[in-house]
Amino acid sequence: MIRTCQYRIYPNKKTTKILNYTIELCRQLYNAALTERKEAYRSSQISLNYYSQTKELPATKLENPELNDVYSQVLCDVVKRLDNAYNLFFNRVKSKNRMGKKAGFPRHKSRDNYNSITYPQSGFKLIHKSKSTNKGILQLSKIGDIKTIISREITDGDIKTCTVKRNKIGQWYVDLTVEFPDIVNKPIEDIKEEEIIGVDVGINKLAVLTNGVEVKEIENPKLISKYEKGIKTLQTLLSKSKKHSCNRAKIRKKLAKKQLKLANTLKDSLHKASNEIVKSGNIIVIEDLNVEGMVQNHNLAKSISDGSWNKLMDMCDYKAENAGKYTQFVDPRDTSQLCSRCGAAVKKDLSIRIHNCNNCGLTIDRDLNAALNIRERYMRLAWNSVKMPVDAPTTAYSIEQVGAMKQEDTSS
Repeated sequence: MIRTCQYRIYPNKKTTKILNYTIELCRQLYNAALTERKEAYRSSQISLNYYSQTKELPATKLENPELNDVYSQVLCDVVKRLDNAYNLFFNRVKSKNRMGKKAGFPRHKSRDNYNSITYPQSGFKLIHKSKSTNKGILQLSKIGDIKTIISREITDGDIKTCTVKRNKIGQWYVDLTVEFPDIVNKPIEDIKEEEIIGVDVGINKLAVLTNGVEVKEIENPKLISKYEKGIKTLQTLLSKSKKHSCNRAKIRKKLAKKQLKLANTLKDSLHKASNEIVKSGNIIVIEDLNVEGMVQNHNLAKSISDGSWNKLMDMCDYKAENAGKYTQFVDPRDTSQLCSRCGAAVKKDLSIRIHNCNNCGLTIDRDLNAALNIRERYMRLAWNSVKMPVDAPTTAYSIEQVGAMKQEDTSS
């Protein structure tokens, strides 16, 4: 199981200067390698790749002695990064889901757009000074020791790669890719029905979850709306400021701080929400929503982005895996339109927030009704079939089929 652990690092002035110098050399190498690829294809129709350019690195270092100040594997990773950019470009060209947009060719990196270096195998070491504190040291070859705040100690994992990056306001972080032992999930046969949680994500409430008896609601903080005015004001000032002026640089830094504050606050709220969801049960049932398609609706795009549904579902997925629990995605069609008690179709638009069934008289919150239907859909597809594995293929029932099954259950 591969996970990424991110820590804040605090390089001193000397180390910061070395880090910035190293990133700049890597940026120049990236641009030179991109130019070489373009020229080779333009002049001789030769397509260079990662291996051919890596073989040239020793000769490049002889021509540019300053590259000896950079760890050799970091330089190899720069060429690998360019190779990945080319592969992604060709994948976008071949993809049929580009929605008519032109695939962007890899471009030269400016100083503002190249802010990280990666040690892919070796040349780094993380040392935790004391178990009672979160203080540590990150040792980087050709750079030195950097003070690190270790918020979570890595005790049972094997660190594979190390990426040091700088954000737009000059803060430094390290991302460690760690391979952890696989978690053994609780046997499906030992899970009780009350441990199955249906989760409905929404606009007014970030999520409503239920096990069929108890109900929890997670409020949507709507952080994007809260920060939107300040960000728009700074963006307007930035667009009107003179290019390359000191005032423009100040405004850009203020804007970056504001955007970073929004990103960190949003990430914190999503972590808290996903933790609460995963702790609620052993099987987390979520709608398999096409969020990318839904945001094409301009009336909903802002509200959906405010809730960050994709990020929330991804967090729930990997946190459930870490905890030895299951995440099951079910077909989202008509979960809001069906009555969770009798299965009758109750058509309603988004402005109607209460589910009121004329067939059985059920009146409950719209999101709770959807959460009950999501849970029930999983129960019918997998759980009631002698506890089939949660990765069993799902079947999308129509309104008439589900309604008929539920009405048959109630009549019997």
